[in-house]
Amino acid sequence: MFKRKKIVTCVEMGTSQTIALIASCSGDDEKFDILGYSIVDTNQAVIKGEIADSNKALQLIEQVLKEAVRNAQTAIDPSYLFLNISACEIASEKSSAHAIIKGDNHIVTEKDVNDAILIARESNSKLLTAKVSLQVFENFFMIDDRNHVKDPIGEVAHKLTAVICNILGNETKIEPFLKIFQSLDFDNNCLMLFSGISSSWGVLPEISDDKENGVVVIDYGAGTVEYTVFYKGMVIYSKALSVGIDHIINDVKIAFDLSFSVAKEIVDNGKYLEMLKRGEVFYEVHSKEQKAKRIQLEELAKVINLRVHETFHIINDELLSLNIKGVLDNGVVLTGGGALQPTVENGCREVLDLPQRIGRPLNRNNIPDELYSPRNSSILGLLNLICANHKHFLEQERQNILIRVIHGVDYVAKSMFEGFKEKLKAFKI
Repeated sequence: MFKRKKIVTCVEMGTSQTIALIASCSGDDEKFDILGYSIVDTNQAVIKGEIADSNKALQLIEQVLKEAVRNAQTAIDPSYLFLNISACEIASEKSSAHAIIKGDNHIVTEKDVNDAILIARESNSKLLTAKVSLQVFENFFMIDDRNHVKDPIGEVAHKLTAVICNILGNETKIEPFLKIFQSLDFDNNCLMLFSGISSSWGVLPEISDDKENGVVVIDYGAGTVEYTVFYKGMVIYSKALSVGIDHIINDVKIAFDLSFSVAKEIVDNGKYLEMLKRGEVFYEVHSKEQKAKRIQLEELAKVINLRVHETFHIINDELLSLNIKGVLDNGVVLTGGGALQPTVENGCREVLDLPQRIGRPLNRNNIPDELYSPRNSSILGLLNLICANHKHFLEQERQNILIRVIHGVDYVAKSMFEGFKEKLKAFKI
């Protein structure tokens, strides 16, 4: 067992907020204590999950890191700095590759397993122009003609095949995030992970019936929507969409000639739904920014529902086209800021037509009240993910190794944090 603790810093720059939190993580019990954090408005530095103003983004990252350090009263350990990223055309690709077993008596070793996974990972990145691998999840192995092998190490074989779910992103769109941390002298240390995956670890235990029986975790944010599908304990699909609550607000703004702030208030407070139920006809707008205005409630609801339904239809159509909607026995876990919006919750239920619940962060007792919200599932999930694998970092001293993070029952899904391309120098485990 490991007695020493590590100081872990997690950062997320979303469309609506930028957050940094510093925690003490122990390998003994896989628990964490949040020592300090800082949250600021992103203020248009990031739009749809991608950096729109690099200078402003750099200032915001500096600000939240300094404030988090001051609140935590401890320094950042550069070796344990992690960043959630979204959008950037992130989506998973299924891939497979094999390694020939050449060792004594053709016994499969951990090196053989790693080689097969790395070959599969590289095959995706090379085939898809300007794509880089963020995370890789092993789905299963094949040994010669044997399929769905749980753990091939120690088995006798001539050929080992690894089937993986590779999380890929657009290198050009990810690189601005890296440059910010290069400016802060963290370029060789900051590890970037997909926030859609982190959200799943924020609301689901590492081992759970949901992951075994089939579930899709949907994080509906301000500028992006991310979803991850689990089945038989495995990550089988994950993707980010460049659409979110801000798009609903913008639709309302344009449709009724309102300022963005007034449209945001209408969408965020959700009062129009209660007014509709009471049989009211008009929504009265009173604001210092513009003249008083009356909006027909039915028209307002129609504009909002169109965008929400469109987003969930995109997800639904993809689940159907990939033939994976039928395995989602445990339905949908809806999280993110959008999960707090009744319109989003209703739209998800109406379109996907699956069992549904709101996903709230795990480890309630360890989380300050201000952070305990579906809105922060991804940053808290990143912390869960790192602390659950803290002992691997301690053992291997951040070498490029395979980190196994999911232990299924019938199958095993194992996660590998592998690097960016050498020139990006982002993944240095």
